[in-house]
Amino acid sequence: MAGGFCVRWTTWRVLLHPFKARKQIEEANGMQDDLSKRLEEALEMLEKQRKECARITMDNVEMSRRLSECEFELSRTRSELATTKRKLAEAEDQLAEHKSVDEKIAEFNKELTKAEAMKHSYEKRIAELESRGWALVRASNTGPNITMRFEASTLELLEEISEEFKNLLESLVSNLDNE
Repeated sequence: MAGGFCVRWTTWRVLLHPFKARKQIEEANGMQDDLSKRLEEALEMLEKQRKECARITMDNVEMSRRLSECEFELSRTRSELATTKRKLAEAEDQLAEHKSVDEKIAEFNKELTKAEAMKHSYEKRIAELESRGWALVRASNTGPNITMRFEASTLELLEEISEEFKNLLESLVSNLDNE
């Protein structure tokens, strides 16, 4: 290609213009060498890109495998989390029951302490009364009679105990009469 247009070289023309023909052949050979060089560079670049594509494909496969593993692990972790949440809810329910039981035990212990205090007080009063004397009041099985028996360590205590019980019995009878 000379001057922007293609010239067909015939044998006769080459013989008439040998220097121009040689120049044209040298230019064509230079262009061919240049094109060969460019083709080699393009092929090298293509081979590099093919290798890079292969590497990227392998990386993609590896990432896909890792992603699958992570998804499996995530699924298993979610399942374990659900199980743990369920167990936690059950434990909270059991804790609430235990608190309720603990509260009942504390209430029972409080009542037991009161009962023991009352028992101690009555035992103390009974011991005090027994040291002074005793009284027995009972209804008759055969008639409308009430029998009272008293015993004391001294005559004064015997009179005091008998008076106390007689007054108590009279008070009970008068309350019954008023009703």
